[in-house]
Amino acid sequence: MFIYSKIVDKSVLWDGFSIPLQYQKIFQMLVPAISEHGENANVKILIDGVFYDAQLTNLAQS
Repeated sequence: MFIYSKIVDKSVLWDGFSIPLQYQKIFQMLVPAISEHGENANVKILIDGVFYDAQLTNLAQS
């Protein structure tokens, strides 16, 4: 299922990125394993037609 699109550069691969607020509720509904702060879930991401393993982590707001 495709939910979100983002332009990827090298910093995204090293540092990750934040999911905009308007999409966070959708991710939490579809990936319930990340509903609490600090929890994570393994997912697949699509970059240039190739799927890669990735990890979603629900980070506490600072």
